[in-house]
Amino acid sequence: MSAIAITRVRPIAEVDGGRVGIDHNDPDHVSTAVDAVSALNLLTALYATSDPDDSFSIDLKAIHEVMVKELNKRERLANSYKKDYDAALKRVAELEAYVDELETHKAAKPKAVRAPKAAKEPKAAKEPKAAKAAKVTAGAPAPPMPPLTKEAPTPDKYRVDASLIDDSVCMGRVPAFCDNRWKINVYGERQCGDAIHDADTKLCSKCSEKLASYAADPKPGGWIGFINEEVLSWHHIPGSKWFNDSIASGKQKWLGAMMTGAE
Repeated sequence: MSAIAITRVRPIAEVDGGRVGIDHNDPDHVSTAVDAVSALNLLTALYATSDPDDSFSIDLKAIHEVMVKELNKRERLANSYKKDYDAALKRVAELEAYVDELETHKAAKPKAVRAPKAAKEPKAAKEPKAAKAAKVTAGAPAPPMPPLTKEAPTPDKYRVDASLIDDSVCMGRVPAFCDNRWKINVYGERQCGDAIHDADTKLCSKCSEKLASYAADPKPGGWIGFINEEVLSWHHIPGSKWFNDSIASGKQKWLGAMMTGAE
């Protein structure tokens, strides 16, 4: 139990023949801290041996009553705290028992065995895509690239075989291979060979559009003539006017001799 400080203006100094003497000047007696029960016993003894008519006896009686009330209050608080403490201990015990029960239940419960995953069925192999059929072009095919020789190939090496021209398909001329062994590149020719769109010209739709553009503005471009006719003057193919003029002026030259080391 906590100590209680008993503070008086006139501290107890001594008990002499049933009367209490008081020392007003001793600073050590200004405050006295003693155990509450011991203080109550001391006050009870002093009160019992004091003169009822003495003023200090009356003070002792008042202090005695205060001490009793304080002790009773503290006892009630202690009882209240004890009830709360006992309730808390009980709740803790219940929780501990519940935890033990859970642990026991957990240990006794068998773990569920997971069924093995079913093996995935192998995906069916995709059927290979059918190869696209190579586009078959009718009409006279392009001649092969002339071989590399010291001497320049003749113009007929870049032209189609006239006996292979097919007039049942588009008669337009289209470029074939590019021969870069000349100082200025030249091209071979082949027959377009697509389905005829215009019966009068025997041209496909694309070649018909090229011819219409050329007719409106005759200049080098997409249209390079009919396969069964002479090449246009400006066409970059051996035997054309452009080619012959370029050879004569020295602008065009066969480089095969240099490539073969003949020079």
